Amino acid sequence: ARIGQPSIPYSLDPQGALTRVAVAHADPEKVRLALEIHERFPPSPTDATGVWEVIRSGRARIVPVITPEMLSTIANPEYRQVIRSMGLHSYMGVPLLAQGKVLGALSFITSESRHTFTEEDLSRASDLASRAAVAIRNAELLEDLRRSDAAKDVFLATLAHELRNPLAPIVNSLALLARLRDPPPALQQTLPIIH
Repeated sequence: ARIGQPSIPYSLDPQGALTRVAVAHADPEKVRLALEIHERFPPSPTDATGVWEVIRSGRARIVPVITPEMLSTIANPEYRQVIRSMGLHSYMGVPLLAQGKVLGALSFITSESRHTFTEEDLSRASDLASRAAVAIRNAELLEDLRRSDAAKDVFLATLAHELRNPLAPIVNSLALLARLRDPPPALQQTLPIIH
């Protein structure tokens, strides 16, 4: 994204709930405003447009120019007024896809710069989203591997503890049998095997 254009990455948790991961903008005041608006008016899974549309469809969406007619479809009048006051101009939403699964989405919005997103911008954003999705999926796989490795360590520690209990008397009994004078030949053959 160009400097001055806010971008907002969202991720889906394992239960399918949407979480805003971050907000980026050159102006810290715009970041604060975006966070406040998201807190007051979080995206709803029933929204026909926006980030949920991108997540549900798994397809990128570009709105080169946000028109007053588009804003008039916002049901909540307070939210509609806030959005109008921001002077939003252009929008892109790009899914974070990895192995056919939507992990989240990136949203890009322009306002005072009046930059109009193009198909070239969408292509770049899609490439960025693709790379981010692979990195996210790799991080998830690494975390799964760490959890699996930790579970294996717990299992092996438990197994070792459980095996020590019955093996200790067996080893002690073998030591006693090995001290026998003139053990029977069958015992002489089996003691090393048992040991």
